Amino acid sequence: FTGEDLSSQDFETVEKDKDIVLEGWEQVTLKGDKKWQGKIYSNNGYTQFSANGFEGEVDTWFISPAVAVTSKDAGLSFDIKFGYYNADCLDVLVSDTYAGNGSIDMAQWTSVKDQFTFPEGPANGYNDNFVNVGLSLIHISEPTRRTPISYAVFCLKKKKKGKKKKQTSLKDKER
Repeated sequence: FTGEDLSSQDFETVEKDKDIVLEGWEQVTLKGDKKWQGKIYSNNGYTQFSANGFEGEVDTWFISPAVAVTSKDAGLSFDIKFGYYNADCLDVLVSDTYAGNGSIDMAQWTSVKDQFTFPEGPANGYNDNFVNVGLSLIHISEPTRRTPISYAVFCLKKKKKGKKKKQTSLKDKER
């Protein structure tokens, strides 16, 4: 989250090839058993989701900690790198009604994916570098509340059954 440097995460403390466990972050798996995992490359930590080789549907949400949005200029920005990308399956959502307890169906979510510029994802191999996708302004109902009310979620869905390769890597950029 940007603005008054409301929150940032560099994922440098993740454990390689382990499901992401970071204070305040949640993983909610609706379909399948795949989770976002920690990865390390060139001594840099990041989080990655892959449904490579998984048969069936996958729907896994990676939810940020709540952030007290104190400005109408608050926004969300992150770096991303695609690999073996063969379907438009990533969404970026925000909510100011989520209770933070895994019950995502009880909250209202707004997709902000179209406010970002994603790199072209190669069907074979990976993009060369992580790239910043730009800034999405977070328009919430009461941007002057000083309580934790805004969440961002990175949602990856594999809808088609069968073997498909999908890998999306996400790394927040420190501000």
